[in-house]
Amino acid sequence: MKKILQTFFLLSLCIVALTGCSQLKDDVEETADEFTGEVKIMWDDVKDEFDQIDDNVENNEDYMTNLTKEDIVSLTTTIKDGYAKIKDGVTEDNHEEAKKVYEAASKLEYIKNNASEQWDDDEEDILELGEKTKELLKHYYGQKDGSFTEAKEDMEEHLNKLDSFSDEQWENLRNKI
Repeated sequence: MKKILQTFFLLSLCIVALTGCSQLKDDVEETADEFTGEVKIMWDDVKDEFDQIDDNVENNEDYMTNLTKEDIVSLTTTIKDGYAKIKDGVTEDNHEEAKKVYEAASKLEYIKNNASEQWDDDEEDILELGEKTKELLKHYYGQKDGSFTEAKEDMEEHLNKLDSFSDEQWENLRNKI
């Protein structure tokens, strides 16, 4: 009986140890998917500034009525060009560029959420670039919600779709606003 209890005790310890190791492995896998570059500016230091950008976009009542096809193209170009400058991380040197990218992203997100028309899949992909860009920027500022790799891949996938968007599609998108 004593031998059975000892065996049961050792077996229980092994199970607990393996469960703990498995949990530790899961934790390591979650943190391994964070932005691996050095975070130079923390999200808490810029959150109010970016919230103000969002507020300014939302409070501009004339924005949607005065929007042109060129404005929408310009927003996506700002994101695409800016991303090339910040994709390795945001520093004091490129923080202003990151703010421009965030503002363009905020405007695209606003358009997507406030237009009365339904978007086709291609249009939705273009407008989702705003949301995807904001998600990725938060990673660069150390805000670790979700997977960095997934956020980066989503952003780049949406950027790649810009190249195949025709003038007619841009005009159709504008007409739906």
